Amino acid sequence: MPDVVDRRLVVDAGLLSLLAWVLVGIRVLLPSGLRAQLAFDHGAFIPWTLWTHAYVHDGWAHLLQNVGGFVAIAGVAYILCRVLNARRWFWVSTVAFLTVLPVLVSLSSYVLLGWFAPAATPVERGFSGVVAGFAGLVFVAFLMWVNREVGLAATQAVGQMAVLLILWELSVIYSGWVDVRVTALVAFGLALSWVLLLRAVSWRDAWDRREAWWTEIWLAIGVGIVLLTVVVALFPEDPISGGTFTNIFAHGAGFVLGGLVAGGAWQGI
Repeated sequence: MPDVVDRRLVVDAGLLSLLAWVLVGIRVLLPSGLRAQLAFDHGAFIPWTLWTHAYVHDGWAHLLQNVGGFVAIAGVAYILCRVLNARRWFWVSTVAFLTVLPVLVSLSSYVLLGWFAPAATPVERGFSGVVAGFAGLVFVAFLMWVNREVGLAATQAVGQMAVLLILWELSVIYSGWVDVRVTALVAFGLALSWVLLLRAVSWRDAWDRREAWWTEIWLAIGVGIVLLTVVVALFPEDPISGGTFTNIFAHGAGFVLGGLVAGGAWQGI
């Protein structure tokens, strides 16, 4: 059995690495003119570029940033899925992220930018929407793990706390400071969620499982740090910096839709 597990781990790591090298290979092997045709231009809606744009990048720095983010976030998602004994779920979600998610993210970005910034006609390139989708998978996988360990009611409370913390972080990023009113509202929501969590957890069962506490605490802290770091990376304070536009709408859509797609994949397997 250990040999089988190790072999699967090697195969899975190899497949993820292969995908990263495919992105690099596209940059190296395809001529710049063809790569330009694969980008999604909001000013000239070409349907097939809704998908192809995810696999081309605007320069080496952009490519390496996305490849690094993909390797890190997909790796965390894979670890969580292995903890859940849900390797198949990881790969079903990954296939959906590579095929369906870029189209969903592009369409969402197209609609949102048309609503909030109708004069903007950016040209979208890059894998970051898919990377955001893997962050959504991390979020959902973490909640699946909480559900398995302590039940649905506790999962709802933990999910509420995570969403509140992410929204607070976004408010700090885009307001440039800690708004007292927003912080107070978030603190109130966290307190309510904590009360719900305390009511949902069977402390007798928790005490019986006390030997696993440190592992579970460190796993929760690790996932929290990953998600909060991802938010900073995907949602920069200045989306237009150095003449480069970071499509935060696509990133937000990738995170939310990635979580929904992963949840749907879980139901389907």
